[in-house]
Amino acid sequence: MSNRKIKYFIIGSLTFYFGWLLSFPFYGPVYFSASPQMSFMGLTLVMLFVGAHTITHFVVGFTFRQEDQWYKIMTVSLGVTLVTNILFMLDQPWLWVIGMVILGIASSLYTIGWSILFSLTGQTQERIKIMVIIMISSNLVLLFFTLLKNALPSKVLLGLTNLPLIITCIVLVKSGHFFEENVLSNYVKLPISKPLLLLFSLFVFSIYLNGGLMYSIMLPALSAEFFMINYYPFVVYVFVLLVIYRLYKSVNSALLIYIGMSVLGLAFITFALFNHNTSGYLLTIGFMESSFALIDLFLWTTLCILAFVYGAPFQIFGILLGANTASIFIGDLIGKRLIHAEDNLYFVTALLSATSILLAIIVIPWLMQSFNHKFELFSQEDSSRIIMNVDTPIDILMAYLPNGKTITDRETEVIHLVLQGMTNKEIARQLFITDHTVKTHMKNICNKFGVSRKKELIYLATRKE
Repeated sequence: MSNRKIKYFIIGSLTFYFGWLLSFPFYGPVYFSASPQMSFMGLTLVMLFVGAHTITHFVVGFTFRQEDQWYKIMTVSLGVTLVTNILFMLDQPWLWVIGMVILGIASSLYTIGWSILFSLTGQTQERIKIMVIIMISSNLVLLFFTLLKNALPSKVLLGLTNLPLIITCIVLVKSGHFFEENVLSNYVKLPISKPLLLLFSLFVFSIYLNGGLMYSIMLPALSAEFFMINYYPFVVYVFVLLVIYRLYKSVNSALLIYIGMSVLGLAFITFALFNHNTSGYLLTIGFMESSFALIDLFLWTTLCILAFVYGAPFQIFGILLGANTASIFIGDLIGKRLIHAEDNLYFVTALLSATSILLAIIVIPWLMQSFNHKFELFSQEDSSRIIMNVDTPIDILMAYLPNGKTITDRETEVIHLVLQGMTNKEIARQLFITDHTVKTHMKNICNKFGVSRKKELIYLATRKE
């Protein structure tokens, strides 16, 4: 497949699924509109979902090593998600309890399965760009359901959540099987650094604990501000991502985390010092949304680099995403307890938040020192392990394609093989076409690039500026 198709598959296979996740089971507007407000063993339905999601992450991370089953895991978990999502239409309370647990398990497996392709895709800047697109697009799905929340009956809204899942099914079935057989040949297994994994888990836990805690305190306080509570965080989060998208070529993981932590520190300062009213909360949430846009990008891109270097995406994504959701779960629990206690609510919240931020800041120097070594390993790796490179010879060649000219998929395949040094006969055998057809393709390709011979085409693709 061409780089463009690979990129579209990676984006499409997560965007709509992640959008569904944000819109429904993971504290989404559809959940609050359509679900029965009930609890099971003291836990709300959404906490059952997050708990099952977290446990599955850890179980996969610590025990499951069959990465070659990634496509089957994605398809089965997506099918289970869709069926369970449809069954919610029956509106049975017991079904909601079981269903939210099933969704937590299935969504965890789907996300970890998806990590295989993403961790083998491109360089750091390209990963940042892809992840920004996914995060913005999935938040647009969330915005779509937020806008419809008060305009449609809850059952209709719940039924509409099947739409992004169906789109994901189409993407997965249409393109996913192209990668199934050969993608894992690109992985090279290395022993995982347990201290690094522990440090990163501690860092992720401390950061997102702070988020879960402060949001559980602030969002209820803003519940009267309907417009603000639904759209303000979205606007800030997406705005920061759009800025990163424009500047992604000059952004690296270290820059993301240092700026993200600095802005998170500002969020803590505003929360601790400003009056606890609407304007104070909005300022704090603005800083928090900005910081987590950057920290989320750092988390996903760094997970991919570590998964690529060590060749253990299930272990790395499972454990570290488990730490992520576990901290949100625990932060939410602590926040709700503080709200009920009321005594010293803001002081205790600020103290806990400051402690978590301080812990993260202490961990960062050791974490970045370890990452720098891994980034060096990553930059030295053989590019044949990457399934979608940036600035490959064909990418360089495409820059010379005159405006108005287009290259067909078959011509792209021929160019790939030419740049690998194959002769016309070898290309014909590879593509199951005749020598004459290869010559025709080569003639058309050369005409489009304004060259007369194959050697000139290769020169364009390999020349240095």
